Amino acid sequence: MFSEIKLLNSLLVAYSIETCKRGWRQPDDYDQKYLNCSVSDPVLQVEQVVYLENGRPIEYSRSRNRFDTKGYSLLDVKNI
Repeated sequence: MFSEIKLLNSLLVAYSIETCKRGWRQPDDYDQKYLNCSVSDPVLQVEQVVYLENGRPIEYSRSRNRFDTKGYSLLDVKNI
């Protein structure tokens, strides 16, 4: 049976999010086309790098979202 708690504990042991940057930016042409926003709508950009315990980076992600469509929660696994 799937257990979210078990999965979370496994992920916390194996991975660590060391770098996470976020900020508001002006939408570019790409954002306006694919996020369906106007030039004056702010866009939230989040960048993060995930590392293994040995320090090897395994994932890089950058997401951009309209200011009015998503919410984010940040879990700082280094301090758990």
